[in-house]
Amino acid sequence: DTAVAPALAQSWVVSADGRTWTMKLNPVAKWHNPPPLNGRAFTAADAVWMAFYVALIVAFWYAARRLWTFITIQKKLLIFGLWAFALALTYFTTLRAIFTDETYSLSLKLLSGAYPIGDLLVLLLLGLLLLELRKGIFGPSLLVFLVSVGTMMLGDLFYSYQVWVGTYMTGNLIDLFWLAGSLLMAYGFYLQIKILTPFDVRAD
Repeated sequence: DTAVAPALAQSWVVSADGRTWTMKLNPVAKWHNPPPLNGRAFTAADAVWMAFYVALIVAFWYAARRLWTFITIQKKLLIFGLWAFALALTYFTTLRAIFTDETYSLSLKLLSGAYPIGDLLVLLLLGLLLLELRKGIFGPSLLVFLVSVGTMMLGDLFYSYQVWVGTYMTGNLIDLFWLAGSLLMAYGFYLQIKILTPFDVRAD
């Protein structure tokens, strides 16, 4: 039997010349590449990555809160102004197209924006700390952290956009942003440890 039967397409319309078929797809069909995880299952690695962001935000928020009263109003206005500009730029260049896509559910929109917006929150807190401590012993490591998170943010933005348009593949150049950001963050922690360990302890 060679008759066409509905399956993935629940109905279709054939043009008069038989050359154009317009398919109406089954709305309950499950696809293999749904964003934001590109078709794969949500794994423990995803949970660890999200926990990493939460830990960064909490840690730098705690440090910024301890210094809040020492940060001048001018510095606060400066960093919040720069942050607002970065947030608007991120939204209008990348996230707006994703957030206004009617085919995306609310949960998919939130997941697509979670990493870039999380990066921006970390950058805000790091900016506050850097403005206050840039001339102190923690200045160099905070600057490295700032560059590290900024590099990761670029990778996250490209990732969110490419997943949205369906072109992301593991192992492409975007992964280099995350690798570079992770290496820079490791170097920042090395600088912190070096500061907190001013001399070598040697056994006699």
